[in-house]
Parts: sequence; C-alpha cells; structure tokens
Amino acid sequence: MKNLLFGFICLISGMASSVFAQNCSYRIYGHISTVDNEKFSGYITWGKNQLYWTDLFQALKPKNPYAHYFKP
Repeated sequence: MKNLLFGFICLISGMASSVFAQNCSYRIYGHISTVDNEKFSGYITWGKNQLYWTDLFQALKPKNPYAHYFKP
C-alpha cells in the first residue's frame, strides 16, 4: 500500500511540474520585413542555440587581458 501511494504521489508531482514548466514564455516571437519586401515570422534567435530571452549570452573575445583572473 505504501509503494502504491508513493508511486501515485510521484506520478502526480511529475505531472504538476511539467504543467508549471510550460507556463513561462521566455521566447521572443517577431515579424521581420526585409528591404526586398520578404517577410519572416518566428522565434528570434541569436545563433544556433540561443533562443531564450535571458541576460546570459555566450560571447568570445580572442584576446582578453582579464582572462587570467578566471578559472577555466
């Protein structure tokens, strides 16, 4: 009986967490018109993997004079 109750609680909590995860919309949707009058619609991305609207973006600086302050 305890195993059945534990399994049921795990099932319900797993379903509830997936529902709450879908409520956050961090993606930006937009429409773009080019100078050739082409129109594009969809989620705006910065590169291949950067789809979400957060304050964290990947950046690369070939010669960074401050790199020795950070651990790899």
